[in-house]
Amino acid sequence: MDRIPDDPLNELLRYTSNLVMALNSAHIWSRWKIMKEMWIEVLLYAAHSCQHVNHVRQLAQCDLEFLTLIWVMMGSCFIEAYTLNIITDELD
Repeated sequence: MDRIPDDPLNELLRYTSNLVMALNSAHIWSRWKIMKEMWIEVLLYAAHSCQHVNHVRQLAQCDLEFLTLIWVMMGSCFIEAYTLNIITDELD
């Protein structure tokens, strides 16, 4: 059997396949826990991946997008090491 080449899409497909198999074999409450943890990870990654300047601009305009709120919560919980100096330097 030919080996599937390593690239990001194939890695994602392998990860997704393993996740589906785990969900199918898990108890219903375990499924919910797995899906909850996955969505939390996805939201934290998405909020962190956006540029800080965009979040700050949205906050300045009182445009409270969901990912911006998550970004604020991450900062207030000390999950990320954001400081006011970094934010103001990027705005200049």
